[in-house]
Amino acid sequence: MQVPRPHEASSGATLLAISNYAATEARFGYWYESLRYRNAHAAMPTASRLIMMNTAFSAVRTLRCDLRASHVFAFTARDSRRAVNWADSGYVPALAALARGEYVGFTLALRDGETAEWCIRPVQYLQLTPPGWCDLPHCTVTA
Repeated sequence: MQVPRPHEASSGATLLAISNYAATEARFGYWYESLRYRNAHAAMPTASRLIMMNTAFSAVRTLRCDLRASHVFAFTARDSRRAVNWADSGYVPALAALARGEYVGFTLALRDGETAEWCIRPVQYLQLTPPGWCDLPHCTVTA
């Protein structure tokens, strides 16, 4: 199958390009974002990390690790204390909020005027798999 070039594509070109993929069941996960804004008026952030996680615990653990790894370098003294306190004990209400289906966010000011933002959102998504893909827990492999 030939996929049209972007300048030749109509609105149906995306469907044509992914039509070879098989849709498995809808899945539930947690979308983790780590973003940086140049200043308070910046419309488009720079993404540091974008990850789909399977569990709320793994998403919160990633956020805690990111806070602990980056607070030494760029946070103000006040925000550095906030980050460490949240990583030590403030994450428990975040796990409860994610269990209720609410999103969790954490924003800090950096020394150079930038703003760092972390966000975890519960999402339902449709996983697409290419032809011939074998997800070992869900299929059988023939020798």
